[in-house]
Amino acid sequence: MESQHIALFLKQHPRFFEQHPEVLEHLQLANHTPGSLVERQAVLLQQKKNELEKQLHLFLQNGETNDRISGQLHRLTLELIQINHLSDLLTAIPTLIQEHFAAAQVVLRIWGNPALSLQPRFPRTTILATPPNSWKQLFPFSDTPDTPLEPTCLHELPLDIRAWFDNDLHSFALLPLVHSAGAWGVLGLGSYDVRRFQPTHGTLYLQRLADIVSAALARYMH
Repeated sequence: MESQHIALFLKQHPRFFEQHPEVLEHLQLANHTPGSLVERQAVLLQQKKNELEKQLHLFLQNGETNDRISGQLHRLTLELIQINHLSDLLTAIPTLIQEHFAAAQVVLRIWGNPALSLQPRFPRTTILATPPNSWKQLFPFSDTPDTPLEPTCLHELPLDIRAWFDNDLHSFALLPLVHSAGAWGVLGLGSYDVRRFQPTHGTLYLQRLADIVSAALARYMH
């Protein structure tokens, strides 16, 4: 296409650059180009620069958050491997998690090992004879060996599990505790903030937390 054809097209479509601002970003304008076009291109480039700066800031912010959570998981791991008695471990797990991750409430429920029923009562840990009635509803493959069970975030809980938590909590995370034979417990986190545990959120770090707790307790689950 010759330049006169392009010029004619632009005359016939005076709003072309408004409708296709991305074209301006790639134009090379000389110093004598009419001011309005140069100014328009400058505005678009500035807007793009601002958007890139916002994306960079968000990326750095997410990186800092990930580093902080990784550090908390590391410290929790070091603290748990120094505990050598089951009763101390059952007390420490909810307490340490609440301290490290600022959860409003942390509960631990374990089942499937009759020997654990001989343990004393703990404030936030309960030994159950069987899983809660709604367990299969939430985790239908929990009895299948070697089947990954991912944490789930919820705003509404089945009544039997909701009873574990205080009434004024609004979002929850349930972290299955598993070994090769299937699930044998759950770690529950509750928050006053409805945005803390969103069903659409990723669960990578919750899964790592579940893995740490499962590994800490696994030696007592035989």
